[in-house]
Amino acid sequence: MRKKLLLIVIVSIVAVSSVVAAVLLHQGDEPSNGGSPEPPTTSPTLTILSITKGNVSVRKAGASSWIAAQVGMPLAIGDSVKSGNSSGADITFFDGSTIELEADTELEVVSLGISSAGSTTIRLKQAIGTTISRVNKLVDSASRYEVETPACVAVVRGSIMTINVIADGTTWVTNNRGDIWVIANGAELQIPQGRKCIVTPGEPPQLAPTSRGSETGGGRRGFSPNPDIEITKTANPTQAHDEDLVTYTYVVTNPGNVLLSNVSVTDNMIEQVTYQSGDTNQNGLLDMSETWIFSANYTVTTEDDSPLVNTAAAAGTYAGAGTIIAWDAASVDILRPAIAMNKTGQLWEDWEHEALCINYTYTVTNPGNTPLFDVSVVDAMTGEPLHQSGDTNGNSRLDTGETWIFAATYEIPYGYYGESVTNNATAYGTDALGETITAEASCTISIIVTETASISVQIDMGPQAPIFIWDDNTGSWAIDQDTEQPVDGTNHTTPDSIVVVGGHCYYVWVHTGEEWYDVSAWPDGWDVISYIDFLELEVAAVYGCTAADSLYPVNFTVYY
Repeated sequence: MRKKLLLIVIVSIVAVSSVVAAVLLHQGDEPSNGGSPEPPTTSPTLTILSITKGNVSVRKAGASSWIAAQVGMPLAIGDSVKSGNSSGADITFFDGSTIELEADTELEVVSLGISSAGSTTIRLKQAIGTTISRVNKLVDSASRYEVETPACVAVVRGSIMTINVIADGTTWVTNNRGDIWVIANGAELQIPQGRKCIVTPGEPPQLAPTSRGSETGGGRRGFSPNPDIEITKTANPTQAHDEDLVTYTYVVTNPGNVLLSNVSVTDNMIEQVTYQSGDTNQNGLLDMSETWIFSANYTVTTEDDSPLVNTAAAAGTYAGAGTIIAWDAASVDILRPAIAMNKTGQLWEDWEHEALCINYTYTVTNPGNTPLFDVSVVDAMTGEPLHQSGDTNGNSRLDTGETWIFAATYEIPYGYYGESVTNNATAYGTDALGETITAEASCTISIIVTETASISVQIDMGPQAPIFIWDDNTGSWAIDQDTEQPVDGTNHTTPDSIVVVGGHCYYVWVHTGEEWYDVSAWPDGWDVISYIDFLELEVAAVYGCTAADSLYPVNFTVYY
C-alpha cells in the first residue's frame, strides 16, 4: 500500500508539559486576574465506558493484565482501553464529551480533572488506531482536551476530530468541524475545518494536499494547485538466496496538477538509487505526463530477514507547498533451503529365505524456511528407499514442519562374517529456485553369529587328510567360526572338530590327491554322494543340514 505525506523526516515526541505551555501561549490561556490557572482539585467520577462492541479490554492503572470491558465501567487516570478486530467502544467524559474507539485501537487516560474554578482537563494518549472525538465547546480558556500520539499532540476546543495512528507512529488529524490545533516538534498548526494534517514522528505538522481544483470560466481563477507524487517499487527477482543480487526498479509519476522539482528517490536499505530515464523534455521537472525510472541493486546478506522488505520514498517539491513524499515497499523472499536426515536399522532373520536382513528407516525433515521439491533418498547398499509417509497435505513437497519416512531392506550376503554392517545414505531436495541441497546419514548395525554347530571329521583308517566343507547356503567355503578361516583343504586336517554356522547345509569330504577315502560313518538324515555337480568333483562326501548347538560326526576310511 502506498502512503503519501507532506514532508518526511524522523522526529521526537513533544513532551506533554511543553505542549501545554505552547497551547497556553497560542490561546492566551492566562486567567482574567493575571495569575496562574488553578490546578485540578477533584477527580471526576463520571467518566465511563458507555458503549462496547465485540472484543474490548481494559487495563486498570498499575495492572499488567487486561480484563474484559463492560458497559458502565468507570475509568480513572492511568486506565487503558483496547478494541480488537471488528470491535469498538465509546467513552463518555464527565463534561459530556465523548471519544469513539474504532477497531484495533488503544487509548490511555492520562489526566482527568476539574479545578476549583471549574476548568476541565481531559488528556488522552492514543498509541494506535482510529478515534473520533466529539468535544463540547470549551468556553473557559483554562479548560483543555488533548490527545497525544507518538508524533504530535492534538488540542481541541469544541470540535469533532478524527485521529488515525499507524504502527510507525505517523498520525493523521482531521478537523471534521470546529477549532483544532496540532503541536509537534516545537511547531503549531491550526487545521482548517474540513482539512487534514499529517505528522511524521520528528517532523513539524503539515497540512495534507487538498483535492485537485479545476479551471472555471476558461481561465485560472478557480485553479487550486494540487502537488502530488506516486512511486511504484518492484524487485527482480522476488525470490533469492543469500549473496544473490536483487535489482529494484522505481517508477515515479506525477498525478497532481503542477510540475515538481528536485525529484529524487531514496531507499531505506540502499545507499544509492540512480535515475535512469523519463525526463523527456529534459527540463529537470517531473511533468504530469512523464514517468521517471530509477534503479538500484542490493546483495542479499545472511543477516537479512525473510521476507526482505524495504521501503523507498519518492520526493518532489512545489513552491509554496513544501516537499511532497510518497512511499512504496517491495518484498523479496529469501530462500534458505535445508534438509536433514536420521537413519536407523533393525537386524532380523528371514527364516523363510534363510537370510539375515536389516530393515532401514530414514527420517527426513526440512529445517529450512522454504518447501523442497523432488525429495528422495539414495542408499549406497539398498539403492533408493521407498517413501512411506509424511506428506500430510499431499502436495508432493517437503514442507517445513513435515517429517517424511523412507524405508528399505538390505539382505546381508552369504559368506559375510564381519562384526557389523555400515552404510551411508544421502537425502536430496530442491528449492523453488532449483538449488539442490543434500544431507548424509550413516548407520552401523552389529552382526554377531550366535547359532553354531560342530562338524567332527575323523579318519578310521588311512593317513591324515585335509578337510573340505562347502556351505550350500552361501555358495562358498564354510567359515571356521573359531579361526575365521575357510574350510577349503588348506587350513584344517583330520582329526578335527570345526565350528560352523548353525542352520546351514554342508558338503563334507577329505582328500589328499593321492589317497581315496570312503565315508564310513555319517549323521542321521545326511546323504552320501560320490559326485558334486557344481564343483564337477568326483569324491566320496556327505551332505546334510545342521541345527544349532549340535555335533555332527563324519568318519572316513582309506579305500584299498
